[in-house]
Amino acid sequence: MFPLITCSKDVVDAVRLNPSAYTIVCVTAAGDAGGEALIEVYFLP
Repeated sequence: MFPLITCSKDVVDAVRLNPSAYTIVCVTAAGDAGGEALIEVYFLP
């Protein structure tokens, strides 16, 4: 892990899911002009 900058829009979440097929959807918040998104998914043993 790494430190997140205060007041940034960075988000971190770690969830444990059962084996299956999943879809990640990234949308802008109301009033947000949009931009770029980077989504990283890791397999954790």
